[in-house]
Amino acid sequence: MVPVSTYIEVDPQGVAWIAGTNIKVIEVILDRLAYGWGPEEIHFQHSELSLAQIHATLSYYYENQARMDEKVSQSR
Repeated sequence: MVPVSTYIEVDPQGVAWIAGTNIKVIEVILDRLAYGWGPEEIHFQHSELSLAQIHATLSYYYENQARMDEKVSQSR
């Protein structure tokens, strides 16, 4: 995996993961989009993630929103 930040890693296939977990960034983003969850609710629902990891995930999404939204539309 290629490190993007201390919290987000992108594997050779271009899939973004939350570092140190088996959770893809897109999984958290799908929850945010589907349920409208903010960082605190995401933390409540995914207690294994720190708020720092969640904020990094949201930052990664907003920095790559066009590409991520395309992936989201493909997953539906």
